[in-house]
Amino acid sequence: MKPLQLKLQTLRKELNAAHLERKSVIDGLLATLLASQNALLYGPPGTGKSLILREICSAIADANFFQRLLHKAMSPDEVLGQISLKALEQDIMKRNTNGRLQEAHLAFLDEVFRGNGVLLNSLLELMNERTFDNPDKQQSPLRSIVGATNSIDSGSDLEAFADRFIYRPWIFDLKTPSSTKKLLSWTINGNRPQVSQGLISLAELDQMCAEAQQVKITTGMVDAFTEMIHNLIRDGFVISARRRVKLLQLVQCFAYVQGDEQVYLEHVHELLPQCCWKSKIEEIREIKKLIETAAPIAKKKLADIVKAAQGEVSRLEEKLNDPRLGHTDHVYAADFARTQLSNLSNSLNKVQADLCRNGASQKTKAEADLKAKAQRVSELVEGLY
Repeated sequence: MKPLQLKLQTLRKELNAAHLERKSVIDGLLATLLASQNALLYGPPGTGKSLILREICSAIADANFFQRLLHKAMSPDEVLGQISLKALEQDIMKRNTNGRLQEAHLAFLDEVFRGNGVLLNSLLELMNERTFDNPDKQQSPLRSIVGATNSIDSGSDLEAFADRFIYRPWIFDLKTPSSTKKLLSWTINGNRPQVSQGLISLAELDQMCAEAQQVKITTGMVDAFTEMIHNLIRDGFVISARRRVKLLQLVQCFAYVQGDEQVYLEHVHELLPQCCWKSKIEEIREIKKLIETAAPIAKKKLADIVKAAQGEVSRLEEKLNDPRLGHTDHVYAADFARTQLSNLSNSLNKVQADLCRNGASQKTKAEADLKAKAQRVSELVEGLY
């Protein structure tokens, strides 16, 4: 693991200590930041959405944080800056961007879909290209815009705006009693874990972004990713060409955040369902099934092979103990079981160990399980031949 990757792991560890049950969301937000993309957080109020963002930003030295609660009557001036009256006197349309969205490195727009169409459409260029007209084209230092909402917007007039948010996780309230107990203890004792301020410089963040782009993506992984995307499209999910490219870039950064040097199917399986759903939370479960069908992770493949081997042993035991079957039937059943175990062994050899981080150890365990099943078959049929 590279030195800056280790530094990122420190931030990741501190954030997870301070935000209970948010591990996957924290990884996703850090990946979004490294990929210079945008995220949209769904969930009820009081689940710590803005606090996570503020603490991520405070961990980056000299990073500017911009936050606004949007509403229908809000004008673009409140987000993008007031029009300069002096410039207007010279027929120049120029905004005072000091302290506004264009000068932030990380931004949080709460209740984002409550903003009116004029405001939201004025953000499109900034969200996608990180540029704005003032009046000449200027570059913004923005790394990521994160929106939040507690309802799903299904209006077609905001599709272009919603499509700019690549990562779209649901954030639920705390689920376990132990997490609630820990949160209450922090409140009573005032000992909530702190996230270090200024842990990472902006220059180091830029270097992390460059390193994340070097995370290896194998040809096989690209093939598997393509199969997943087209499975989703065939099932009615709309994934634009722009979104497909950004999804792969985000997966690459997600792997970097988790300390890996290449993209594994585990990363895609964890991230993709939170990016490709559109209007119903139930779609996330459907997406998980579709991508599992297109490219199951090695752990699932190995588990299926071991389960199938156990099934063959159980069926052979039943037939050998069936008094209605004769010697010939027993020999046929034994030969069939041996053939099936041989086929499963061949399937096991085709499972690539690099499909997941610990695929090699999982494959070794599966091989041992399969060997034990083969030995059991030999013991059962001893004396039949």
